[in-house]
Amino acid sequence: MSPPLIVRTLTVCCGREVLGFIHELGRKRFSASLPSGREVPGLFSSSSDAAQAIDDARKAEPSNQLLTEKFKGKM
Repeated sequence: MSPPLIVRTLTVCCGREVLGFIHELGRKRFSASLPSGREVPGLFSSSSDAAQAIDDARKAEPSNQLLTEKFKGKM
């Protein structure tokens, strides 16, 4: 089975930092990926669900653990 056709891609940013990409697959189906190229598992029914999955995946990456802890201390 071939991969789904991507209709359009949205870039998720915070300031100048690219957080990830949301790929619209048509008919209210979305997938997500990180700038590293890693796909976020699952298909989503809305772009906001895909954005939340990107946020969760970024928090789970080992390279972001120290950064997350640093910001927790400032809040």
